[in-house]
Amino acid sequence: MTLYLKMLTSKLLCIFMVLLILNVTLLSSMHVGYAQTTNFSTKGAVAGNSNFRGAIMWTIIDGNKGTIIIQSPVGRGLVHTSISPSTTCGSSVPTCLSSNVIDATDTDIFKAGDTTRFSIDLNAKQETVSILTGVLAGVDVTVNLSKVWNATSVSAGVNSTTSSNATAMINSTTSSNATAMVHSPAPRHFTLSLNESVGISGKG
Repeated sequence: MTLYLKMLTSKLLCIFMVLLILNVTLLSSMHVGYAQTTNFSTKGAVAGNSNFRGAIMWTIIDGNKGTIIIQSPVGRGLVHTSISPSTTCGSSVPTCLSSNVIDATDTDIFKAGDTTRFSIDLNAKQETVSILTGVLAGVDVTVNLSKVWNATSVSAGVNSTTSSNATAMINSTTSSNATAMVHSPAPRHFTLSLNESVGISGKG
């Protein structure tokens, strides 16, 4: 009986070790896959009859960091966010990201602590930004992507250069049809369409 218990214990221990190794391997693979598929940039001009019509917006996702830049004739707003994978977008969405605002400069749209969700399908050129908390809570921003910079690999220096490169490029380009942003209550839904006269350089 004692020998049987020892053999059973040994088998259970082996099974546990195998499961533990498989779990660690799976988590490592998921982490690598996430890092390789969440390095991209988009740009767009707020369209339609919203209060933000004509403003230009850049979304830059670099692994677990994000940068949002909003440009209008009266100034530029810069928002830094932390990015993490999310499962709240639905099974049909290839990329689902949760975003938390770290800091915001020269903008009343976002504040530190605000949360958003990115639902992104780069192949279908479709992006939806859902603002979950803050002054624009409940607003969905639909982006019809006609231009995407998608990096398959990112070097160690990208984190320190992404924002500065984007800002430098924005300084040298402006949109002729951009209008001043208005700080009045925003509509509950508006659409972004890309404006090819303004852009940033992407690394692939």
